Amino acid sequence: MKANDIINYATATGMNIEINANEFGEQIIGIEWKNNSVWYWFAELLDGEMLFTERYSMRNGTIKSGFNMTAIKIEKTITASVQ
Repeated sequence: MKANDIINYATATGMNIEINANEFGEQIIGIEWKNNSVWYWFAELLDGEMLFTERYSMRNGTIKSGFNMTAIKIEKTITASVQ
């Protein structure tokens, strides 16, 4: 999954999206999955692929790193929409 895949999918489905750079200058992309106040952040690897890094809940301020089922579902959904 590439950065453009995430951007195109989020834009097409009306999700909020944010593009930034982390402290190392790497591109990171956040999408508010299904507009439910929970953001999923992806960082760009050297080969251009995006890797899930963390989940942030605006409801209670919690941050969770590492994969979870929703992150896996997001990656599968976006990857399937590209093919």
